[in-house]
Amino acid sequence: MPHKMATICCFIVCSLFILNHFPSASSMYEDESGKKDWKLSFVGRPSLMLYDQSSHNLKRFVVTTETGVLAGLNSRTGKTEWRHVFDEGVDLMVHEETYLVTYHSSLATVRRWDLENGFLVWETTLNESLAKSIPVISLIQRRIVILTESEILSLNVRDGSVSWQQLLDVSSDTRVLLFSDKVVVVGSITDKSVAIAKYSLEDGSEIEKTLKLSTNYMSCISMNSILTCLDGENPVLYHMDVTKDNKLTKTSFESLKITASPANIVLEHFEDVQFLFILRDRDSHASWLLRAQPSEVALLYSYTSNALLVPAKEDVVVVEMGDKEKYSIEIYKASTWSKFDSLISLIAWPYKNISTPTKGLAHVFTKTDGSYGYQLILLTEDDVIVQAKYPGEVGWIREEAPAVITSHLVCDMIQLNSASPPSDQMNGFASFVQRLRFQFQQLQENVKLLNFHSLMNIFKPTHVKIYSREEFDTRKMMVFSTLTGKIFGILTENGKIEWTSFLHDLGTYENGRNLVLQIRDLTHSPKPALVVVLGPGKDTCSGTVLVTLNPLNGEMQNSECLPFQLVQALSLPITDSEDRNILLLVTADGRILTYPSLQGTTVLDLLGKDLFVYLLSNNTLLEGYQVKIAKETSLIKERTWSINFETSSQSVVTMVTRSSEEVVNAQAKVTAKQEVIFKYLNPHIIAIATESEQGGKSCIDVYLVDSVSGNIVSHFVHKQYRGPVQMVLSENWLVYFLYNTKSWRYELVVVELYDKATKEPIEAQSSLTTHLQPDLLRQSYIFPQAVVAMTTTQTLKGISERSIIFGMFSGHLFSLPKGFLDPKRNFSQTEALLPPYYPELAVNASAFINYNQTVSRLKVITSHSTGLESTSLIVSYGLDLFVTLVTPSKAYDQLADDFDHKLVAMVLGGLCVGVFILSQLTHRKLLRQLWK
Repeated sequence: MPHKMATICCFIVCSLFILNHFPSASSMYEDESGKKDWKLSFVGRPSLMLYDQSSHNLKRFVVTTETGVLAGLNSRTGKTEWRHVFDEGVDLMVHEETYLVTYHSSLATVRRWDLENGFLVWETTLNESLAKSIPVISLIQRRIVILTESEILSLNVRDGSVSWQQLLDVSSDTRVLLFSDKVVVVGSITDKSVAIAKYSLEDGSEIEKTLKLSTNYMSCISMNSILTCLDGENPVLYHMDVTKDNKLTKTSFESLKITASPANIVLEHFEDVQFLFILRDRDSHASWLLRAQPSEVALLYSYTSNALLVPAKEDVVVVEMGDKEKYSIEIYKASTWSKFDSLISLIAWPYKNISTPTKGLAHVFTKTDGSYGYQLILLTEDDVIVQAKYPGEVGWIREEAPAVITSHLVCDMIQLNSASPPSDQMNGFASFVQRLRFQFQQLQENVKLLNFHSLMNIFKPTHVKIYSREEFDTRKMMVFSTLTGKIFGILTENGKIEWTSFLHDLGTYENGRNLVLQIRDLTHSPKPALVVVLGPGKDTCSGTVLVTLNPLNGEMQNSECLPFQLVQALSLPITDSEDRNILLLVTADGRILTYPSLQGTTVLDLLGKDLFVYLLSNNTLLEGYQVKIAKETSLIKERTWSINFETSSQSVVTMVTRSSEEVVNAQAKVTAKQEVIFKYLNPHIIAIATESEQGGKSCIDVYLVDSVSGNIVSHFVHKQYRGPVQMVLSENWLVYFLYNTKSWRYELVVVELYDKATKEPIEAQSSLTTHLQPDLLRQSYIFPQAVVAMTTTQTLKGISERSIIFGMFSGHLFSLPKGFLDPKRNFSQTEALLPPYYPELAVNASAFINYNQTVSRLKVITSHSTGLESTSLIVSYGLDLFVTLVTPSKAYDQLADDFDHKLVAMVLGGLCVGVFILSQLTHRKLLRQLWK
């Protein structure tokens, strides 16, 4: 009986805990989708593009991208009709009639797709020896011909089965020419000989013996039946018709009026336009379009980098980009090189922040009235897809740079309804004085900015957007930096891209990221907020690129190339005369600099305390430094401690710190025994995970290190575990995720730290003094799925209970209350309001905060506070971008969306009227009684 009662009590406690932590509000109805969240989907920078030939009006075009995506896009609207994301990427794509075939080299896999809806029709895996190599693939007469370095084979396009297979005598640098009844293979036997073999398309049997031709060729291309080769030593082109001729015909550069060295010439195929090819000079960037015919090679068009040639099946579209605001469009017939005079047009390029086009796709068509028209798809250098159509109109644009986000920053909006900046708790008189002082400072700044030009502009209509703060501060501006060097701003309320800016020289560091830091916020109004973007330079900048801009409108304030390589950048809590936060820059040659530039004595005097930094080198050496003053009043760094992980063959795989937005509400915790234990709240703690091999088995080590003193607070060893390791560090606890190779399962480990000296005030502790090691509480749990990113919710005052957001490999965002990962959970149930320990954590589908809006290739999740204590802003991105609002402890400080305001107003109004009537009646009654 006691055992039965204990079981019932345990069930009741567990049920109450689950109901408390998984409220019904965590799920949603269908009509609630999109009210507090939004998602932007991208495909990335296209590498291959082609029109869907199965429809007569070419309403769809298919792209493969550098991010491993195969997608069908609507050519009229630019919207995504279907999309597939691959880990291995897409290397080749061919299309004929209704058949679309792709090749994936990492798995040596051929796939056929349904163009209408993007469904996979069949998949065939070739010989494993072909993995990582890219063959030549062609499609004709419902046969897929695949040419590798050593063999040629044919697949049936209906089911992917192998029709025939034939070994080749030629070596590398092979290519295939297809005709109605035979396959012609062109390859090399030695450095100075070309081999041509012909096989039957029906059964693969050899039709003619291999033909060997001697030449000093450097590279060859094939166009229908014409083979063209470039001489590697002399300015000469060779060409021949492989169906008729048995020898190569020579054409000199001089006869073509081409002046270039053959060593600098690149021979390129001009997409799908028959008989056309391009010669490109790598030094002068000059290019020549030529047509190869059985009798001769003719020069059609010469151009420079200011022009772009776009294939259009039987036509060629020439885009002249001499004028940055207007592009000239001319269309030529490929066979005769005659111009379509009726299609000459100008494209107005009104988007100042969009770079020049680098690639294109075109379609020239005949309208019902007999006139001509065209549709042009252009891909720009900054990953924008633009559609243009006759007579020079821009139809739509797609931003694809957000598919490769490297870093981001969330900035607050302007607070229009406040007369003073946010302040700490004050009495009434102090708050009144502060407001007067702030308004007087604003008046001084406005007088300084006032001039005759600004007075005249008062009477002119303005269309400047004012980004004001929403009542609950959930409207913020997100500044993103991308791999292509493009920076853009997006509003959190609707996902609209407000501004973009492209930086040619901005690169990324070895970890694939760059730095985005805010150096001035909006509390210094009317001065605008400022954000600094830092990254390694490329092209014209060999040092570090530093860009300063306004995060609300993208207006660039400053852009410069710093003459040094940057190792680390920190934002200090001190400002200069322009109210800009000082950035501490650590260079690769060991120097310590500041931006904006200040003397070292001024920096340390303003700080009023010692300054310490730490650096990680080669993922093996962690060093701590103290910043001091040199003789010339400049700053130097002096090493105070170091940890060399290389001595134990370890390599750092993950390193995390506490969030800069984190607020700790309670410094102590009350246990079930009514004891008070103080949290170990060391703000200098960093968590480090290393990976190594011991005895042929992988091992994960986790360190908690004080970044000021170098003291190792805790060290945990996990043998027979491997990464990737995901970690989140908050307040006095650490949660990390890893894979158990022995048990073949994913695990979560939670660690909580408590101070031994419970009677000593926490504020009196310092990393520079010796303290006892904190008490540790640890517990581990089995997690059912792989995790690719983690974060914890941040709120304004830290009062709401924290939830941990897990980014699953499937693209879902799973919210788990921290109480489920309490290390005090045990089998004996000694803690009140905590369920007994159970090793497996179940994933409740109702706790997916992005429901069915999965984020492909999820890599980063961050949390930010809002004006509501109950609400936290979650930003997640990978290939897609998803933003939502979550309430870890329910929405206790706001009314529900379906709150009936009218009913409450009617009830209150009725009560007021009733009270008034009753008071009158009562007054009359009392008056009558007095008269009696």
